[in-house]
Amino acid sequence: AFGIGMICYGLLCNSLPEDATAGDVQKGPEWESLSVNAQDLISKLLCADAAGRLSVAEILQHPFVTTVGSSSLSSQVTTPCDFEHELQALMTSQALVKALQQERGASCWMLDGSKDAEMRCRWMCEATNDHFHEAIGALQTLPCEKGTELAQTLMKIRSDVETIRMVCRQSSEQGEEDGHCSFDTVFATYCKINEEVIHLIGRLIVTIQKHEASLTVAEVRIRLLLLVAEQLGRERGFICGHLRRRDLLMSWPVQRRFAKIQGCRQYLLGSTSPESAESGVVSFETGLLPNLRLVSAPLISRRDLEVLEEAETAVLGWKSTASEWFTIITELIDKVHQQASVAFLGLIQEMGRQVSVSPTPPLGNLSVERGTPQSQRETTPPSQSAAQSENSLAGRANSMPTGGALPVRGHDGSLPYGNRGYATGFQQQQL
Repeated sequence: AFGIGMICYGLLCNSLPEDATAGDVQKGPEWESLSVNAQDLISKLLCADAAGRLSVAEILQHPFVTTVGSSSLSSQVTTPCDFEHELQALMTSQALVKALQQERGASCWMLDGSKDAEMRCRWMCEATNDHFHEAIGALQTLPCEKGTELAQTLMKIRSDVETIRMVCRQSSEQGEEDGHCSFDTVFATYCKINEEVIHLIGRLIVTIQKHEASLTVAEVRIRLLLLVAEQLGRERGFICGHLRRRDLLMSWPVQRRFAKIQGCRQYLLGSTSPESAESGVVSFETGLLPNLRLVSAPLISRRDLEVLEEAETAVLGWKSTASEWFTIITELIDKVHQQASVAFLGLIQEMGRQVSVSPTPPLGNLSVERGTPQSQRETTPPSQSAAQSENSLAGRANSMPTGGALPVRGHDGSLPYGNRGYATGFQQQQL
């Protein structure tokens, strides 16, 4: 019953509670927007006392289930099942990103000369192959020509992965010194590959939403969540690739590169260390996404952030093992990917609402066309500004509708990826 309650909360609120107790879940704008019956069902499923939770029979008789099922509109409502192929393509592509990020971490660890990492790396490569097969198959089943095009792109990426794996194997067989010489090539190539797959997911979202001209809130949220996981994964791989060579890790070039990785992580996720404010890095305590109102709570809790920073200090001071470090940061990467999975479900739910109800334009006149020159954009007459104010970004930011568009774009109209230098993720944990 508790698990069902968590799934219901995630599907209805597009997020997961930080502390799964009745007192914690009954907070936030998402909870307030639920119906009385939905709130009652979730509260009774997440009851702290296991004996007080609803049984399966009681769930089936609950008003939330019976009234929705008997509604005269129920036959007209579009559900995620109506977008099964689209959801499958998104989830399998995300699983591939996590597998590639995990493979990079193990490959860098193996290049550092660790025998423990060899078997793990071999197993992860096999898992990545399976995820490639599933993602390509899911893209090919999409009811549009774009799906075939994206599948072909993924086949090309798979070829690049095979090439870099060969470099890893050869370097590992030739010894520790050669492995460190190949680290930069392997690390940079895996980073580029992960960026390409994340960008492919962005193209997939655009294809599914059919909003070719505008950058939507859902796209920004999902891309940033995937990039946060990628940044954490890059830190995992970078540190694992230097732990056995203290002289190399403490050298100025490596320290400078790590400072960039650490600073970018603090920018995205925040920091509990008082030294972060002194470093000159813009670092909100709750992280970037909550301050942009793209999520309602920090991606990882303050306690998790403290554990991460303590583990980072310990492993760099040779007070813990690479295996312990790998495990701790992987758990946090998984938490970010879980929120991305919830965001995918939210995207599909929003598409269902747009099909069931008459579609509305995304955020009124704030929709920004990709690549449209400033001189060609429509302007709103002053007489209409008051009438359209309710559609403004500020007016609707608190609810963060999945289908809304943001005035954010790069030089080519796409979301900028920022520094492509140093910045990755782990195992699939689907809802």
